[in-house]
Amino acid sequence: MKKLIILIALLLTIYSKGQKIELIESFIGYTNKSEIISFTPNPQLIMSGDYNGNLNLWDLKKHKLIKTIPSHQGIITSIVFHNRKNTFLTCSEDSTIKLWSLYSNRLLDSLKITEVPTKAIFNEKGNQ
Repeated sequence: MKKLIILIALLLTIYSKGQKIELIESFIGYTNKSEIISFTPNPQLIMSGDYNGNLNLWDLKKHKLIKTIPSHQGIITSIVFHNRKNTFLTCSEDSTIKLWSLYSNRLLDSLKITEVPTKAIFNEKGNQ
């Protein structure tokens, strides 16, 4: 009985402090592992970064892969979209941070650093 009470108390603690995870969308047929998934400014599109260094643009309504963009030589660790401009940043284990055009999917700039970047942010007060 004492073990059952401890187990119930432990489960209640985990449940009350844990996050609830809800499956929002599922894409059948895609077999590559993705490290990061990010919502784009367009509510019908999401972007994922896979273990092969590719960016994948998805149509949420059709549950379909729209485009795969070869972008890095390592796992993509971050995808961040600008609040007002049609650009986004990616980080990768290849030690690069890249600036992209959202709608043309064109690489605008790339920066190689000595460490592995895990997150990039836009300077909202600056020009970019």
